[in-house]
Amino acid sequence: MRSGLTKREKVLLIIGGSVLVLFVAFNYLIIPAYNAYVEAGIRLSDLEFERLETETKIAGRSGVEAVNERVLARYNELNAVFPENMTSYEADRLITGICNAHDLRPLYLDIGVKAAEPGAAVTWMVMRVSVTAGHAEIQELINTVNNTAYMYISAFNYTVRDGIVAADIDFNVQMLS
Repeated sequence: MRSGLTKREKVLLIIGGSVLVLFVAFNYLIIPAYNAYVEAGIRLSDLEFERLETETKIAGRSGVEAVNERVLARYNELNAVFPENMTSYEADRLITGICNAHDLRPLYLDIGVKAAEPGAAVTWMVMRVSVTAGHAEIQELINTVNNTAYMYISAFNYTVRDGIVAADIDFNVQMLS
């Protein structure tokens, strides 16, 4: 018996072996390498997006810090203008002091507080005072209050008798809550 392979069998074995090598190379080398390449591209685009998102957050943070600085500066500016929340005694001293500085004689003083809205930074205190004085003193008082950033006159009622002015004045005073 002859154990040698014919030329046709050798060609078939070479073709079969080549197909087997190509099959193994595709399944275990080329396809996994291509999948890794595609996954690396996806991961790279995810990382690029994450980098851009982080850069945007960093840029936004500096913008937020700038806004925070402006808000803090405005708060400090308002804090310098508005008095802290006053007690009735302190309000009494404030209005009586203003009246005395303008040679006005306060007859009575009524103090009420308007409740601030929830979260409001400013509370209102309404004070009604009755004074007697001359026209010039009343005008000086009005000018002083008009030049005060945290206070204004909301109502003014007066009568004149023998050159003496009797006035009821309502002051609204804003205070930081």
